[in-house]
Amino acid sequence: MNHQVWKWTAGSLAIMGLLSGCGTQQAAHTTPVSTTEKTISAPVTKSPLATMDFVNGFMKPYDVKPLFAHQIVNASGQTIQMPTTKPLLFFAWWCPHCHAALKNLQQLGDLKDVELVSVYLDANGKTVTTLAQAKALTASGLHEAGISVPASAIDYVMPTSPINNIIQGVPMIVGKVDHTWVAMDGEPTHPMHIWADVIHRVRG
Repeated sequence: MNHQVWKWTAGSLAIMGLLSGCGTQQAAHTTPVSTTEKTISAPVTKSPLATMDFVNGFMKPYDVKPLFAHQIVNASGQTIQMPTTKPLLFFAWWCPHCHAALKNLQQLGDLKDVELVSVYLDANGKTVTTLAQAKALTASGLHEAGISVPASAIDYVMPTSPINNIIQGVPMIVGKVDHTWVAMDGEPTHPMHIWADVIHRVRG
């Protein structure tokens, strides 16, 4: 199964061309190939909020019922329902596309505006059976990528959870626009707007 997912590139922080990202098949069966992300050359600025037309062009309605039917684990070890107060950003500790997305958000100061959910924990020959292992792998992957996120700010989808099969690739954002749940549906081929537009327009 070859899933196409969103990858937000650096450069001018614009959302660019269609490409393959990190999918479930790759996470389960192969060692992800390390890539060198482009250096951000343009100054980081926040543009005005996107219009509804922008959101409609980049996302589509998303049925959250299968996703929300299952629980996740927070950093304290509590089993919780999927948070809905912020947009949900699903990522994998080993995924270079996720690292690029998180770096952009970190530089924009917008990591606080998303609910980070770590998925696809079993990868690169690692087998996760405990929350401690999940936290350690996630922290290590983010640290190596130069991303500073406190452990308390991350929720976890353990390898046995059906959520790993529901999420079709990473990075993936799920959130609300005008009371409608939307999600990313592949990357547009035309450049438009920056990370801040997406995060501040799509609310949980």
